[in-house]
Amino acid sequence: MRIFFLFVMGIMLSFGGAWASDSPQQIRDEAFPILSEGLELFDAKKDVDERTLAERVTFRDAKFQRIVKECFEIMADSPLLDLLKLQDDTRAQIRQKQEKIGELMRASITAPESSWNPLTPTQESITKDVEKLRRETKELQEAFDRQKEEVYARIVANGVPMEREQFELMLNAADAMETAGIMAVAENLKYLLQSVERKATEQQAPVELLQTCSGMCMMCYRVYMYAIHFAVEQMDVNYLPRLASMRKENEDLLQEARRLASQKHTESDRKALKANMASQKRMIEVVDLYSRYLNSQKKRLSSLYQDMEKRYQVAVNTYHTIRLGTELLGLIRNTQTDFSRIFTFRPPELMLLHDDRFSREFAEVTANLRGN
Repeated sequence: MRIFFLFVMGIMLSFGGAWASDSPQQIRDEAFPILSEGLELFDAKKDVDERTLAERVTFRDAKFQRIVKECFEIMADSPLLDLLKLQDDTRAQIRQKQEKIGELMRASITAPESSWNPLTPTQESITKDVEKLRRETKELQEAFDRQKEEVYARIVANGVPMEREQFELMLNAADAMETAGIMAVAENLKYLLQSVERKATEQQAPVELLQTCSGMCMMCYRVYMYAIHFAVEQMDVNYLPRLASMRKENEDLLQEARRLASQKHTESDRKALKANMASQKRMIEVVDLYSRYLNSQKKRLSSLYQDMEKRYQVAVNTYHTIRLGTELLGLIRNTQTDFSRIFTFRPPELMLLHDDRFSREFAEVTANLRGN
């Protein structure tokens, strides 16, 4: 099975404004003044990344870096991100209700059939509470499924060759939030650059406007670089260390299970240990697969970052020297093409995920990696 996780990302804005919290125009209007503030720093100092004395003393990032981060937070907005956040919220609520059901079921063991005290839990009241929680759990899942179906239907309607199981696995990838953020930034920056290009091509466009356009192009590269760096950082700081910790814990359990299996046990305990070891070996396969996947993603994104960094340096040089207008417009158009390059970015094949049980374990590991 070929899993094209990121194929859908390239058509996120074609979903329309109903899913995104802000439209592309709203995002542009909110980000433009902040981008302009970044340009003012370029005009005021040569090294915009150098921290002031106050920033060094307080361990704060340079003001320019904070501006870029703020722009990223504004532009990392898309319908798919909304769906991913809804999925995490829904799962958290369902998990809380399931835990409550477990508590009630345990309480039912010692609960009386009836009681004169209306505050005392009884078998009947516990049964009603459990049924209510199960209804609420079902309603939560059904509400999310409806949202998911709408997104998937729009993907299919836009002609993307995305099979249903590929879509499900895409939603369950640990780095889905970060990758969706990169795609959202790329799309929103492309929209912003189109607005800039329209202004730059107007007749009688003053030199100051051309300088602003070249500066916006430069800032777009920098925000895009931040989005990539953020995704790689999440893999290095969060996902890969957590995977290593999970693998170590699982290996310890497997070693202990093997030690116990070498001793004499009842038939039921022997079967339990055998089942445990099979599950533990399978978990090692899942973790190793996930590690390969994330390292491959990180390698691809790091390569893309290096390419964007070179183009950013050219854009900085262009901004400071103000090239001829035709060259400037060509740079802006090339920038839009560069942002679209990530839409062809493909993750490695996840061949082991054809099995339903393995897919469920993959989703469980994803939940742990996301801190749920």
